[in-house]
Amino acid sequence: MEWNAHLVAIRLASDAARVHIIERSYLEPTGAAYRYTNIKTCCGVELTSPYDKCQQEEIDCDPCVAKVEKQQAYWKKFWGGWEGKKIIKILTGMDKLEEEWRESHRQTEAVLREAQAFHDFLEDCLKHHQPVFTLELPDEILLKLMDFGSVGEILFCFKLNDETRQKLQTTLGKEGFALLGSRLISKGLLKANDPIFNRRWT
Repeated sequence: MEWNAHLVAIRLASDAARVHIIERSYLEPTGAAYRYTNIKTCCGVELTSPYDKCQQEEIDCDPCVAKVEKQQAYWKKFWGGWEGKKIIKILTGMDKLEEEWRESHRQTEAVLREAQAFHDFLEDCLKHHQPVFTLELPDEILLKLMDFGSVGEILFCFKLNDETRQKLQTTLGKEGFALLGSRLISKGLLKANDPIFNRRWT
């Protein structure tokens, strides 16, 4: 039996032969249990006055000890089970911390996936090193594309974001931009529906 602070050993004047165990709250005038009648020791003996408080070593009521051991075994099993652990997490706030950790982990994984997707997308764009004239564009469009570099860099402008696409469209004009896009699509270098950013380039 584990001796806990909420237990008290007492000797009743009406049962002086044995030292019993009783919950400390029963002996405290301000305790909720004190307001009830028929308060009993762990073995079922009714609490009466006078009584003396004793030391733990003096306890010799086997039924009291057996009852306390049974209760302690029950609660030890309960708090070690999933229900007890769940209650402990709620009371200590660990459930909220774990949920915050899981959410943070999900967000980190999402960022890593986006970063990997962007890395793959960038490598896919920049692996196209063919000169722009292989796209069979008019000379005036080719001259305007010289500042944008290789086919891969042009793909990067198409796919990256609205700002770079707008810059490319402003440089080429709407017709030139549409023609360039159709050439890139015909070469299999660009898709009208970009799966990485889930937006249309047109």
